[in-house]
Amino acid sequence: MIWIGLVGMMAMTLLTRSGIVVWPGPIRLPLRLQRALRFAPMAAIAAVIVPSVVWTPEATFVSLSDPRLISALACILGWWHSRQMSVCLSVGIVVYAVAMLMR
Repeated sequence: MIWIGLVGMMAMTLLTRSGIVVWPGPIRLPLRLQRALRFAPMAAIAAVIVPSVVWTPEATFVSLSDPRLISALACILGWWHSRQMSVCLSVGIVVYAVAMLMR
């Protein structure tokens, strides 16, 4: 059953991602949609990270000395300063690593 699931997921990924390659002409997106899609990576990262930053496994709120919160704030500041996702991620990872080492 696992192999059937893996092959099925592989086939669906291949079909959905190769559609753009075999499409007969260029795909033109409206300018408004292009602008909205620029924020999709940040929204996806926020959807994954925010719940783990806000709540701990014990269902309590995190403290201000928690490395997760510190790195999330540093990530936000890095993105605000540069407006680049790579800077945001790099700053967040470095600050988290340093905060974990100093703990």
